[in-house]
Amino acid sequence: MVSPQPIQPDHSVGEDALSRRGVFVVSYPEHGPGLLAPLQNPGRYQRLAQELTSLTERLLGKRREVTAVMIEDLPAAQWYVDGKDVQRPTALLEISITAGTNTAEEKAAFIKAAFAELQHQLGSGGPLEEASYVVVRELPATDWGYGGHTQQARKRTLAQAK
Repeated sequence: MVSPQPIQPDHSVGEDALSRRGVFVVSYPEHGPGLLAPLQNPGRYQRLAQELTSLTERLLGKRREVTAVMIEDLPAAQWYVDGKDVQRPTALLEISITAGTNTAEEKAAFIKAAFAELQHQLGSGGPLEEASYVVVRELPATDWGYGGHTQQARKRTLAQAK
Protein backbone atom coordinates (compact mmCIF):
# COMPACT_ATOMS: atom_id res chain seq x y z
CA MET A 1 0.00 0.00 0.00
CA VAL A 2 1.22 3.45 -0.85
CA SER A 3 -0.06 6.79 0.43
CA PRO A 4 1.87 9.38 -1.57
CA GLN A 5 -0.43 12.23 -0.48
CA PRO A 6 -0.36 12.17 3.35
CA ILE A 7 -3.28 13.67 5.19
CA GLN A 8 -2.20 17.01 6.59
CA PRO A 9 -3.98 19.41 8.93
CA ASP A 10 -6.20 21.93 7.16
CA HIS A 11 -5.07 25.43 8.13
CA SER A 12 -7.05 27.21 5.43
CA VAL A 13 -9.82 29.65 6.17
CA GLY A 14 -13.33 29.49 4.81
CA GLU A 15 -16.24 27.08 4.96
CA ASP A 16 -15.55 25.87 1.42
CA ALA A 17 -12.23 24.40 2.55
CA LEU A 18 -14.12 21.91 4.72
CA SER A 19 -15.64 20.21 1.71
CA ARG A 20 -12.44 19.93 -0.26
CA ARG A 21 -11.05 16.60 0.87
CA GLY A 22 -11.08 13.26 -0.94
CA VAL A 23 -9.93 9.85 0.21
CA PHE A 24 -9.40 6.97 -2.21
CA VAL A 25 -9.11 3.26 -2.00
CA VAL A 26 -8.11 1.66 -5.29
CA SER A 27 -8.07 -2.13 -5.49
CA TYR A 28 -7.05 -4.14 -8.47
CA PRO A 29 -5.89 -7.71 -8.99
CA GLU A 30 -2.44 -8.80 -9.96
CA HIS A 31 -3.41 -10.30 -13.29
CA GLY A 32 -0.92 -12.10 -15.47
CA PRO A 33 2.81 -11.60 -15.92
CA GLY A 34 2.55 -7.88 -16.73
CA LEU A 35 1.55 -6.88 -13.20
CA LEU A 36 3.74 -7.39 -10.19
CA ALA A 37 2.76 -8.51 -6.72
CA PRO A 38 2.04 -6.01 -3.92
CA LEU A 39 4.76 -3.50 -3.09
CA GLN A 40 6.79 -4.53 -6.12
CA ASN A 41 5.70 -1.72 -8.42
CA PRO A 42 5.86 1.56 -6.49
CA GLY A 43 6.32 3.55 -9.70
CA ARG A 44 2.95 2.38 -11.00
CA TYR A 45 1.28 3.10 -7.68
CA GLN A 46 2.68 6.61 -7.52
CA ARG A 47 1.64 7.42 -11.12
CA LEU A 48 -1.87 6.16 -10.44
CA ALA A 49 -2.07 8.10 -7.15
CA GLN A 50 -0.85 11.29 -8.84
CA GLU A 51 -3.36 11.03 -11.69
CA LEU A 52 -6.29 10.25 -9.38
CA THR A 53 -5.32 13.14 -7.11
CA SER A 54 -5.21 15.47 -10.13
CA LEU A 55 -8.64 14.30 -11.32
CA THR A 56 -10.04 14.84 -7.84
CA GLU A 57 -8.69 18.37 -7.75
CA ARG A 58 -9.78 19.26 -11.29
CA LEU A 59 -13.21 17.60 -11.46
CA LEU A 60 -14.40 17.61 -7.84
CA GLY A 61 -12.59 20.73 -6.63
CA LYS A 62 -10.84 18.89 -3.79
CA ARG A 63 -7.57 20.09 -2.32
CA ARG A 64 -4.49 18.03 -3.19
CA GLU A 65 -2.86 18.48 0.20
CA VAL A 66 -5.69 16.66 1.99
CA THR A 67 -6.38 14.04 -0.67
CA ALA A 68 -5.14 10.62 0.41
CA VAL A 69 -4.78 7.63 -1.92
CA MET A 70 -4.40 4.02 -0.78
CA ILE A 71 -3.72 1.33 -3.38
CA GLU A 72 -4.26 -2.37 -2.74
CA ASP A 73 -2.82 -4.83 -5.26
CA LEU A 74 -4.67 -8.12 -4.77
CA PRO A 75 -4.03 -11.54 -6.30
CA ALA A 76 -6.35 -12.30 -9.23
CA ALA A 77 -7.38 -15.45 -7.35
CA GLN A 78 -9.31 -13.18 -4.92
CA TRP A 79 -11.43 -11.51 -7.64
CA TYR A 80 -14.63 -12.95 -9.06
CA VAL A 81 -17.22 -11.58 -11.47
CA ASP A 82 -20.47 -13.52 -11.83
CA GLY A 83 -18.97 -16.08 -9.45
CA LYS A 84 -16.15 -16.84 -11.92
CA ASP A 85 -12.45 -15.99 -12.01
CA VAL A 86 -11.79 -12.64 -13.68
CA GLN A 87 -10.50 -12.98 -17.21
CA ARG A 88 -9.18 -9.45 -17.70
CA PRO A 89 -7.77 -6.76 -15.43
CA THR A 90 -10.40 -5.22 -13.19
CA ALA A 91 -10.55 -2.47 -10.58
CA LEU A 92 -12.65 -1.10 -7.76
CA LEU A 93 -12.06 2.56 -6.98
CA GLU A 94 -13.83 4.20 -4.05
CA ILE A 95 -13.59 7.85 -3.13
CA SER A 96 -15.12 9.33 0.03
CA ILE A 97 -16.26 12.94 0.01
CA THR A 98 -18.38 15.08 2.31
CA ALA A 99 -22.07 14.75 1.43
CA GLY A 100 -23.52 17.59 -0.60
CA THR A 101 -20.20 19.07 -1.73
CA ASN A 102 -20.44 18.07 -5.39
CA THR A 103 -23.18 18.05 -8.01
CA ALA A 104 -24.40 14.93 -9.81
CA GLU A 105 -22.73 16.25 -12.98
CA GLU A 106 -19.36 16.68 -11.23
CA LYS A 107 -19.54 13.17 -9.81
CA ALA A 108 -20.50 11.70 -13.21
CA ALA A 109 -17.57 13.50 -14.88
CA PHE A 110 -15.23 12.18 -12.20
CA ILE A 111 -16.50 8.61 -12.58
CA LYS A 112 -16.01 8.74 -16.35
CA ALA A 113 -12.51 10.24 -16.15
CA ALA A 114 -11.38 7.97 -13.28
CA PHE A 115 -12.55 4.88 -15.16
CA ALA A 116 -10.67 6.04 -18.25
CA GLU A 117 -7.52 6.53 -16.13
CA LEU A 118 -7.87 3.06 -14.60
CA GLN A 119 -8.34 1.65 -18.10
CA HIS A 120 -5.23 3.48 -19.31
CA GLN A 121 -2.99 2.46 -16.43
CA LEU A 122 -4.26 -1.04 -15.61
CA GLY A 123 -5.75 -2.29 -18.86
CA SER A 124 -2.41 -3.14 -20.51
CA GLY A 125 -3.80 -2.16 -23.91
CA GLY A 126 -7.03 -4.15 -23.51
CA PRO A 127 -10.34 -3.40 -21.83
CA LEU A 128 -10.94 -3.80 -18.11
CA GLU A 129 -13.57 -6.28 -16.97
CA GLU A 130 -16.94 -4.66 -17.55
CA ALA A 131 -17.67 -5.10 -13.85
CA SER A 132 -14.93 -2.61 -12.87
CA TYR A 133 -16.34 0.09 -10.63
CA VAL A 134 -15.79 3.68 -9.59
CA VAL A 135 -17.77 4.54 -6.46
CA VAL A 136 -18.25 8.05 -5.07
CA ARG A 137 -19.23 7.59 -1.43
CA GLU A 138 -20.77 10.63 0.27
CA LEU A 139 -20.39 10.74 4.03
CA PRO A 140 -22.17 13.11 6.42
CA ALA A 141 -19.86 15.79 7.84
CA THR A 142 -20.55 14.29 11.30
CA ASP A 143 -19.24 10.89 10.29
CA TRP A 144 -15.69 11.62 9.19
CA GLY A 145 -12.80 14.00 9.45
CA TYR A 146 -9.05 14.21 9.74
CA GLY A 147 -6.53 15.42 12.26
CA GLY A 148 -8.90 14.27 15.01
CA HIS A 149 -11.75 16.63 14.02
CA THR A 150 -14.94 15.91 12.11
CA GLN A 151 -15.80 17.98 9.08
CA GLN A 152 -18.79 19.32 11.03
CA ALA A 153 -16.55 20.44 13.91
CA ARG A 154 -14.30 22.26 11.45
CA LYS A 155 -17.32 24.03 9.99
CA ARG A 156 -18.49 25.12 13.46
CA THR A 157 -15.02 26.39 14.38
CA LEU A 158 -14.84 28.47 11.22
CA ALA A 159 -18.35 29.85 11.75
CA GLN A 160 -17.45 30.91 15.32
CA ALA A 161 -14.28 32.60 14.10
CA LYS A 162 -16.28 34.92 11.79
